[in-house]
Amino acid sequence: MRKSINLCAFLMFSSLFIEAQYIGINNSDPQAALDINGAVRIRPLTFDVTSGTLVITGNEGFVVLTGTPTIDAALDVTAPVTGVKIIIRNATLRTCLFPEGNKDIPAGKVCEYLFDGALWQCIGSNLLQTGWNLDGNSGTDTMTQFIGTKDDNVVKFKVDNSEKMRLTQEGLKIINDNTIEFGYGIENKPYGNGRIFYNNFFQTHSLDIYGGGQAFDGYDRRITMW
Repeated sequence: MRKSINLCAFLMFSSLFIEAQYIGINNSDPQAALDINGAVRIRPLTFDVTSGTLVITGNEGFVVLTGTPTIDAALDVTAPVTGVKIIIRNATLRTCLFPEGNKDIPAGKVCEYLFDGALWQCIGSNLLQTGWNLDGNSGTDTMTQFIGTKDDNVVKFKVDNSEKMRLTQEGLKIINDNTIEFGYGIENKPYGNGRIFYNNFFQTHSLDIYGGGQAFDGYDRRITMW
């Protein structure tokens, strides 16, 4: 009986190697504090969302949110030590709010968070892209997503590090020898040669195109359509 116990213990720990300050699993030559040769599984813990607030501890590892909440529930994750990670999968049909983190979790999405000592920071997710990629984006929502600013600053477009176009509160401006401006119904808009205006000179729904110089009668050369 004693031999059987010893044999079982040997088989159980035969793949665990300890060398100085390093621990190796399926690895006889560990090179880090924990050196694992193979896959690591984190078993999920399921939480049923039944109210507006869900309290979970920060050392759960992998959390799956289930249930049929009627409102967007808020996560209250107890603050652990700095450096702890948690993976949260939202399997409900509502957005899961995370006031203590830097990103909420939409329905059907997964986020991985790292506690930096003050906040939970999202370090990985399968959320929709929040940036505009050089090779284009897919799945954009024109109701909520846009290119631009939320303040009164202009948006500049450059080619070869030289500004060629900008979006302003007055409309689109194309920068070249003669600036072309496309106004959007702005009253009393400044005008000049080589520009296109809409709703200028108190003419409702009119389009004015200005050329260079002046006509024989002293007025600017322009074409007005309305």
